[in-house]
Amino acid sequence: MWFNPFSRKAFTVLESDAINCSESLATLEGLYLFSEAGASVKLPIVSGSFQGASNTLQKAIQYLYIADVVVVFDLFILKVTHAKVIAFLMSVLWVLSFWEKRRKLFTRALIICFCLNPELSIYTVFVDYIDQEVQLSNQDKLNQELSWIHHDYEMKEKKREEEFQARKEAQLKEDEQKGKRHLSVVQKVEDGIDHVVTKGGIHLVEDFRLTKKTMEFAAKKSLELVLNAFSSILFMYLLLPVGYLWITYRLIRHHFT
Repeated sequence: MWFNPFSRKAFTVLESDAINCSESLATLEGLYLFSEAGASVKLPIVSGSFQGASNTLQKAIQYLYIADVVVVFDLFILKVTHAKVIAFLMSVLWVLSFWEKRRKLFTRALIICFCLNPELSIYTVFVDYIDQEVQLSNQDKLNQELSWIHHDYEMKEKKREEEFQARKEAQLKEDEQKGKRHLSVVQKVEDGIDHVVTKGGIHLVEDFRLTKKTMEFAAKKSLELVLNAFSSILFMYLLLPVGYLWITYRLIRHHFT
């Protein structure tokens, strides 16, 4: 209890998982904001695709948020049960367990405390070992892939903006040569501006072609990775500990009946 060799490793494991979850959540929210920006474009072909990706990313964020809460809660429980005041309380229970009149009560309380310290840290280290062997949660992969997708989208968006600015400048130069720098509404109609608007719309659709595909891929891949991490974290850090505590409770109850 006092010199638990597993506690430091257990804290490192849960803190690392909590950081990975938080970083992945921040990256997903960044992609979600990108998709919302794309959905605001007043072109049905473009905004429809981005809106669909936005809805998918929103689901992924909800799942990952729950997983993050589970990991942080486990870390909180681990820190509380390994506090020195709890260890001191367990020492007092151990001394009181020699009191013949109340031996059963204090021994039962001491065993319950042992289920949390040191057994909770031992369980965490054991689960981490299994996770490293069979790659259950893939949290590192989730973080890396989301970061790569986010960076890839940023690069394509930057390229799209550069192409848009270059075409805009080229159009301005062309208008200057034709004396169209300050055209009135009547002149624009007379010069057949409808054709220019249609052409501009086609260019906009073409501009968003790469970023639209990237966002659709990001939404699909993110949801797949997040669901894998979510189910694994729920299994390792919620269902298994609850099952472990329930079995321990049954054993204690049977032993003291």
